[in-house]
Amino acid sequence: MSRTLRRPGHDVPDDPAERREQARLDLGRGGRPEARGTGVTKWTVAMLVVGLIVVVVLAQNTGRTRLNLLWGGIDAPLFAILLLVGLGFAVLTELGSLLWRHRRRTGGGSRS
Repeated sequence: MSRTLRRPGHDVPDDPAERREQARLDLGRGGRPEARGTGVTKWTVAMLVVGLIVVVVLAQNTGRTRLNLLWGGIDAPLFAILLLVGLGFAVLTELGSLLWRHRRRTGGGSRS
């Protein structure tokens, strides 16, 4: 009999063949491993908090304002301008990330 590693809630055999056999037996008994927790991650909670903050900021800034850009300007509610700026920032961030990853994968970036 081989030594087993102790993990919270179950034993995992050292031998890969025994691990495969244990997984086969587990799947034969009910199909799925036992689920633990609610499935809500810290990132989900963080995104909900950020979304709530955004909604509060937008709800408090409903007054109209003038935005001047280079040669022209627009009168719009401040929440619309904030939404557009946030959306533009998100798009530029994603494009920058895509370009950075592409350059890294193709070897176009400098290697230090």
